[in-house]
Amino acid sequence: MSNKLPDCTCGANNWFGGGGQMGPGYQFYGRVCDSCGVTLNYVGRNGWWVVLLSPKGFEDTIDFVNGTMVIQARAYKAQWEPLAEAHQKSLYDDLCVEWGLDPTKGVKFHYLHDAPELIETLANGRTISVTDHEYRDSEGNVLDVDHHAFRLACEKMWHDNPTKPSILRAPDPINLPEGVIAYVSRAGEWDRAETVTGELPADPLRVRWDTYFDEVFSQVAMLIDGAITRTEIPNRYYDDKLQAEPWWQFNIEGTTFVVGPRKRVINVDIIFAKPTDVSTLRAIAETDKVTFSTKGAVDDEVKKYLDAHMDDVDKDDWAAHDAAIDKIVARHPEDAPATSVCIHARTQEKLVEYLTLAIQTT
Repeated sequence: MSNKLPDCTCGANNWFGGGGQMGPGYQFYGRVCDSCGVTLNYVGRNGWWVVLLSPKGFEDTIDFVNGTMVIQARAYKAQWEPLAEAHQKSLYDDLCVEWGLDPTKGVKFHYLHDAPELIETLANGRTISVTDHEYRDSEGNVLDVDHHAFRLACEKMWHDNPTKPSILRAPDPINLPEGVIAYVSRAGEWDRAETVTGELPADPLRVRWDTYFDEVFSQVAMLIDGAITRTEIPNRYYDDKLQAEPWWQFNIEGTTFVVGPRKRVINVDIIFAKPTDVSTLRAIAETDKVTFSTKGAVDDEVKKYLDAHMDDVDKDDWAAHDAAIDKIVARHPEDAPATSVCIHARTQEKLVEYLTLAIQTT
């Protein structure tokens, strides 16, 4: 990728200013032409580097970047990443053969976490501490190789042959807003993008989540021997500008279920039609060591107290205020029936298990 920015539409290369704008999963920065006021936005995402030149006062660039370009960048990555990984695997397999190893039987790096740390000297003379390691085949057998020397050979190979998105030609942006000019980085040079119009490719992120939840609801429906009618709702974890990570809601016999992805887990909210015993679900959550919280009569009573007394309580007398709430909590056992539950599922299998149990409880 070239460090030199393309010339402005006025012919100058007189960019100034700074700052940036966050989008879903990436950052881009802006410049302004000191000669004519044209705005430059430099965007990098998923191996795709694009510069957009927008007329002075133009306000639609950010929406275009956060919408159309995000989907196109994901689609681009879905094409180049498998090619790059296949190329890297080919290089690794060739290296294994050079060292007398059989890549078809597996040559996998394995940390020895219980071994003492080693001190290694880098090419610049600096020393670092590293965890000892070895290489094993697919069956877990330790390979007969100089493990440290082979590791250094691997690192040199990765350094000399980095993963490059340029294994596939970077695309021109689709449906550029009128008046916006684009340059795409290819082979370290900025190429003026062509005008491309048409339908956006399928968003790989959305396709993955649709497939994921189709499998979940299909399994749950079979386990409970009944159909589930779901409705897509806005993402409740963060502002998903593209609705690429959908949340879903469905109802069974008056109980409302809401499921959707967070960063590393799937959030499950259950609002029961009536107070419900959730002791079994709580026990499973404790065993799985996942987030589990409930609301019930105690929460309703505390809220009622706060609504009635907060304005009357001396704000400096927190002890008396907390004591009143403690008395309310003491009247309700921890295993009291719940009116709602929140639980986090780490895997698809666990999500199906939690939903099935909760549905059978209603």
